[in-house]
Amino acid sequence: MDTLSRNQQLYIGGTLATTIIGIFALSYTITKTRNGPKTYKPFTKAEPMDDLKGMDITRDRFSKRKIPENIDIIVIGSGISGLYCAALLAKTGKRVVVLEQHYVAGGCTHCFEDKGWEFDTGVHYVGRVSKYGYLLDMVTENDVDKIQWERLGNEANGYCYDEIKIGDDEIHHLRAGKEAFIKELLIKFPSEQANIEEYLSLIQQANKGDLHFFGKLFPIWVEVLLEKFLGGSFQSLASQTVKQVMDRVFGDNITLKAILLGQFGDYGMIPEEASFFIHAGVVAHYLDGGYYPIGGPQVISKALIPTIHSTGGRVLVNSPVKKLTTSGYGINSQITGVELENGAQLVCDTIISAAGALATDKLVQQSVPEWSIFSPTQKVTMKSGISHMYAYIGIDGDTSELNLRSSNLWALPSVNISEDCKAYYEDPFHMDEKEQLLMFLGFPSAKDPNFHKKYPGKSTCVIITEAKSEWFEQFNCKDAASGKRKSVEYSEYKDKFKNILLNGLYKHYPQLNGLVSYCEIASPLSNEYYLRRTASYGLTHDPSRYTAK
Repeated sequence: MDTLSRNQQLYIGGTLATTIIGIFALSYTITKTRNGPKTYKPFTKAEPMDDLKGMDITRDRFSKRKIPENIDIIVIGSGISGLYCAALLAKTGKRVVVLEQHYVAGGCTHCFEDKGWEFDTGVHYVGRVSKYGYLLDMVTENDVDKIQWERLGNEANGYCYDEIKIGDDEIHHLRAGKEAFIKELLIKFPSEQANIEEYLSLIQQANKGDLHFFGKLFPIWVEVLLEKFLGGSFQSLASQTVKQVMDRVFGDNITLKAILLGQFGDYGMIPEEASFFIHAGVVAHYLDGGYYPIGGPQVISKALIPTIHSTGGRVLVNSPVKKLTTSGYGINSQITGVELENGAQLVCDTIISAAGALATDKLVQQSVPEWSIFSPTQKVTMKSGISHMYAYIGIDGDTSELNLRSSNLWALPSVNISEDCKAYYEDPFHMDEKEQLLMFLGFPSAKDPNFHKKYPGKSTCVIITEAKSEWFEQFNCKDAASGKRKSVEYSEYKDKFKNILLNGLYKHYPQLNGLVSYCEIASPLSNEYYLRRTASYGLTHDPSRYTAK
């Protein structure tokens, strides 16, 4: 067959685009004339549940008597995706039950208090609040529950949200806004303006991947056509590693590349393994600044749960799902509900899993061995990502007197990020305890303006560094609650990390030396206990994740 001319290609692409736009326009018109989706029907709000009055709605413990009648949908997992999905469905009148295996709802949005100190666990800052704040407000039932946000940094420092410190070099500040981002880099690299602007252009292009993910809703031939004719350069950029793109743009300017890679801990992969898409997503997400929910991240779950209650739904903790219940045999089975580990069964023919891809695949195969959520190709490429060590630190004194900043600090040992990581993965204690370890430092007490109203005269710090789950296999006891593992060897192993992380705190914030009154260390085993996986971020974001069909 003769190769199509450029005009013919443009005509076919234009026709396809016009057709798709026409379909969406028609669907929109029909929907608007119906005043709702095809299955939409007006609904009456449920009466407030008496047994919830005065209680912490994130700790609604499962019991059979709390199971609502006529459940429309069950959501497994109460992280932000599960709660948001459930709240959105409740807004359309669906009665949704969310099942959470932990003793508190909210996933990594939850906070914990111990011995008079409160810490966040997974949400340390949020970007693009103009978008995501609006989306959260859309499904928040009461105005009083709407989430308020505090901007990281201040006017004097250009609302700096992240600080990048490499070795003993001066701190590089990431300030809010594209212009400030460029201006700060040009102070150190005045000859790199064209390359920096090209880099930001690629960041923007890589973030235009909506059609890639939207296409997953359709048969593969539709997905391929959408990607080819309307996908822009997303596939090209997502199929390259961060290192490939950075090397092409910045050549051998290793210091500039290290600064721009300073936030790589947010996705937990070294430059030669991570897709450029995930790097671009992190950079773009925070480019206009970072924010923190006033009152701490737990306010997010507390804002969403009342919406689920409004239609008679429930968010029940201590309710781990053992398996899906089905009727029929093999791949022709029909889902009929779920069975919990305590033996209770809930009847519902629509189940949504927000427990993570690998956990969902395991759950499905336990129920129907012939099923899998992955294609054979994807099974080869999908794998769990990195885990972490956490130091939760309580400090005597408040933010102002201790001169603590709300911006986060990313401390990197040197410009050789990949080499440093590989050496660390081989032996986490290869350096002297006084040497610097790759770490993230943030002060929840400095980010939340309400913290000192609840905890006067106190401050908190969270330090995070990466960890391999294999390091802790010898200490694992799946039946033991976190904090109950009394092994002397386990405690001694954690103490090694504790000493290094505290030394890092004192190096970067010397005024805090002698003021630490509390320090608790969490490991990949803590992740396994609370999240039922060691991987902090779930699946890895390597290029094959965005090319597998």
